[in-house]
Formats: sequence, C-alpha cells, structure tokens
Amino acid sequence: ITIGIDGSLYRYHPHFKDNMEDCIETLVNKDFQFTLTLSDDGSGKGAAMVACVADASPYKETRVHDE
Repeated sequence: ITIGIDGSLYRYHPHFKDNMEDCIETLVNKDFQFTLTLSDDGSGKGAAMVACVADASPYKETRVHDE
C-alpha cells in the first residue's frame, strides 16, 4: 500500500520519514508492506476523495430542513 503524506514536517525534517516508518511498523503485522510518499496538496486531494466516497455511499443520510 502507498501512503501519501503532505506537510512541511514530512517534507523538510531529515529523520521524520524514517521515524514514521518505524512507528507504523510497530502498529501493523510484520508482513504488511507499505511505502510513504510525498503528496503535494494532500489535504485538497484527501477532501475530494472523502467527498466522492461519501457521495457514493449507500448509507447517505437524507435530511429535510424546515424553514
């Protein structure tokens, strides 16, 4: 799995990527393969992806607003 990360800390800190990889490895099964990669405009792309998934969800909540 590829995990996209955005942000100055990830981009510029010399050890942050290695520290994150070490931390993730303690949380997942040792056979789990992952790659961290820099993603420009990650928050904008993430918001668009969440909106798409929510729009396609069969569990959407319908609300009627009284005026």
